[in-house]
Amino acid sequence: MVVGLIYYYKVAPPDDFLRHIRYSDYKPLGGYSYMFPHSFFEKLHFDLWYGFDPIAGWARSVLGAGGAIFFFEALFTSLFILALLVNIKPASDPDLFPLILVALFSFLSSALSRVFLIRPAILLGIIFLFSLKGRRALSGFLIALVGAFLYWLYWLYMVPLAIGHFYKGSRRFAAGAAAGTVVGLIGVVYFSHGQYLDAVSGIISALFSGRGELKISESKFFIHALTNASVYFWVALAALTFYRRRKLDFYFFLIIITLPLALQVRYFADLTFPLLFIYAMNGNETWMREFYSRSKPVVNLFGLGALMLLIFPATAASPSLELAGLDLPKGSVVFTEDMRIMYKAVYHNKEPLRIMPSCELGWNDSETKDMIIKIRSRDAIDESVCGYLQSRNVDYLLSAKPVEAGCLEHKKTFFKPGFEGRVDLWQFIQK
Repeated sequence: MVVGLIYYYKVAPPDDFLRHIRYSDYKPLGGYSYMFPHSFFEKLHFDLWYGFDPIAGWARSVLGAGGAIFFFEALFTSLFILALLVNIKPASDPDLFPLILVALFSFLSSALSRVFLIRPAILLGIIFLFSLKGRRALSGFLIALVGAFLYWLYWLYMVPLAIGHFYKGSRRFAAGAAAGTVVGLIGVVYFSHGQYLDAVSGIISALFSGRGELKISESKFFIHALTNASVYFWVALAALTFYRRRKLDFYFFLIIITLPLALQVRYFADLTFPLLFIYAMNGNETWMREFYSRSKPVVNLFGLGALMLLIFPATAASPSLELAGLDLPKGSVVFTEDMRIMYKAVYHNKEPLRIMPSCELGWNDSETKDMIIKIRSRDAIDESVCGYLQSRNVDYLLSAKPVEAGCLEHKKTFFKPGFEGRVDLWQFIQK
C-alpha cells in the first residue's frame, strides 16, 4: 500500500539526494571538490558520504534516475514505518491495529516529510530504531560498522544507542556497538588520511560561527517543530504519559539522552520525535484498549481511511522532478543564491557543473556567503554582483529574482515545476 501511494503521488526529494545520485559523474573529476568550488570541499580529497554515494550511483545505473528515486523513497518509508511498528507493543495485537493506524497517520503527517528527503542520516535514524531490539554483541558491532559506512557523523547515533542499551541492561549489545563505533572511527580516519577530523572540525565551526547570517531551517532548535500541531500533540502526550507513570524506562531514557542533539531540529526529527511517539503509544496501551472497545466501529472506519491516506499529508513537500531543459557545457561555473535551484541544477544538467554555493552554506568562502546574503536581501540582482561573478570566473547565474545587472544576458526560463514563479538562466558577459 505504501509503495503504491509513493508511486502514485510521485514523491521525490528536493535537495541533498539529488547530488548523491549524481556523485558518480563527478567522482572522476574530483568529486565534491570539483562540484563545489571556492568552498571547504576543495580541501577535502575524500567523499564524506563514502558509503551512500556509491549505492545511490549504482541504483541510478541499474534503475535510471527516476527509478532509483522511487526505489529509495519506497525503501526508506517502508523501513521507517516497520521500525516504528516493531517497537510499539500494541501493534502486535490485530484487534488494536485500526487504532494504531489512526495514531500512525497522525504521526506520519509530520514525520514523513523528513523521511522523504532520503538522506543517509535518515537511514541511520531508521537503523537506530530497529537496533533498539538488539541484544548480541556482534549485532551491536555490525550495526555500528554499517552506520560508519553509510554516514560520516554516524557516532551521533551510535553513542546514544550504546548508552541506552547499557542502561537497559543489554550490555553485550552496548559493548559491541561501542567497539564498532571506535573501529569505524579509526577506519575512516585512516582511509581519509586524517582529513575526516578536519571535516568534523569544519562542520562544528560552520554550525557555531561559519554560517553567519545564513539561516538553515533544519538547523534550528527543535522548539520550532512544536508549531506543527501533530508534533506538539505527540510531545505533549509523551510528557503526560511520563507524568502519569513516573517511570524512567528504556525509551524515555533514550529521549533524554538524545535531547542534546535536538539543538538541531533534524536530529529531533530522526531520533527524539520517533522515540516520543513510541513511548506515548507503549505507555497508553490500557487506555487504548478501553477506548477501542467503546468506539470500535468508528475507529475501524477511520483506521481504513488512515491506511488509504497514510502518506498523503507529507506529499505536498515533494516538488516535481521534471527536466525543464538545463543543458550547460561540462565544467560551467554556475552561481545561484537559492539552494533548491542549486540541487536541481546538479541533478538535471547532463554534464557535471561547478556550482556555488556548496551544500553546506557555512563551508563557502566569505565572499560567496556575503553575496548570497546581499542577493537574498534585495528585490532584484543589480550591478553589485558583477565584480564577484568575474572574480569567481562564473559563466552562468540561476535565480528566480529579477535581474538588472548589465553584465548578465538572459538565456532561458526553466524549472517552473516545483517552484513559485519562474527561474531564469543568465549568462555572465565579460566587459
